[in-house]
Amino acid sequence: MNPLLTVFIIGVLGYLLGSIKVKGLSLGTSGVLIVALLFGHYGMEIPSVIREFGLICFVTAVGFIAGPVFFRNFKSKALSYVVLGILIIAAGAASCVAVITLAGIPTPLAVGMMTGALTSTPGLAAAIDATGDSMASIGYGIAYPFGVIGVVLFVQLVPKLMRVDVLGRLRS
Repeated sequence: MNPLLTVFIIGVLGYLLGSIKVKGLSLGTSGVLIVALLFGHYGMEIPSVIREFGLICFVTAVGFIAGPVFFRNFKSKALSYVVLGILIIAAGAASCVAVITLAGIPTPLAVGMMTGALTSTPGLAAAIDATGDSMASIGYGIAYPFGVIGVVLFVQLVPKLMRVDVLGRLRS
C-alpha cells in the first residue's frame, strides 16, 4: 500500500476514533496514535522520514493546543507543576528500574514502556536514540494505550466527579 495513503487512512480512522464520545469521554487526538499503533502491529510500515515528520506534527499540535493554557496556569502555580512533574517522572523511573530488575525485562523494552505509560511521545524518540534499539517502540506500543486511557479518564472524569470545570469554578 502507498505510504501516503496509509498515513491518510490512519489519520482519518484515528480522528474518527478520537471523536467517539462515551458518557462525555473521548480519546481526542490520541485516537490517531492508537490507530497507528494498531496498523504497526499488523505489519504496516511507512518510511522513517514520514514517521519522523508525523511525530514532529503530533508533538507540535499538542504544544499548540496545551501550551497557552499551560503557561497561563504556570504563572500562578509554578511550584505545584514542578513538584508534580518531578514526582510523576520519579515514580515512572522507579517503576521502570523495578521492572528491569525484578522481571528481567530488557532495558530498551522497559524504557519504551515507561515512555508509553507516561504518554511521552518525545520520550519515545529520546529512548530510541539513547538505546539504539527499536525494542523501545514495542514497549511504547504496549503501554501507550493504557497510559492514554488513564490520562483521559483522569483529566475528563475527575473534574466531573469533583464538580469543577476546567477553569476551576464550582459547578452548581
